[in-house]
Amino acid sequence: MRIQVSADDVQLAVVRGTEGSFSPTIQSARNGSALLELNRSELEDGLMAFVQAAVDEYGAQIQSAELSLSSVSDLALAASLKIKGRKLLNFTVTIAARAAVDKQLAVTISRLRAQGDGLTGVAVARLIGPKLKAYEGVSFDLAPEVLKNVRLTGLRVEAADRVCISAAFQV
Repeated sequence: MRIQVSADDVQLAVVRGTEGSFSPTIQSARNGSALLELNRSELEDGLMAFVQAAVDEYGAQIQSAELSLSSVSDLALAASLKIKGRKLLNFTVTIAARAAVDKQLAVTISRLRAQGDGLTGVAVARLIGPKLKAYEGVSFDLAPEVLKNVRLTGLRVEAADRVCISAAFQV
């Protein structure tokens, strides 16, 4: 993962967060840019660990995962994770989702679904379906604390071999 923030004439301030901890924030800046980049293998590994945790209680083992990414708009991407595993028999399940990024750099997951191939794949997809539904509409904050005070412009999400989220900012 790569996070890059740059700007001219930056003045920092220290603020107390909701949990009482102190963190830096940008008080003023000009010509700012922010970049968050995740490569495919980082995303595959994280998603594979999530799916493994979802199937552990059923005694299934995930053997491989293949992630496909595509941009669906300037602020959203579609992902499809094809997993292969084993629980007595081999199975293949494809998990699909959409992720939209807002101007506060929060990503919201939607359109989560699991589809299995063959009898075992369908059974596994039905088992993990309710676990996926728990994440439908959930938002995850991607912004580092230092960017909480800035107004992002030109926000763009690109997806291919990696996910790249970029924006300009002024304070």
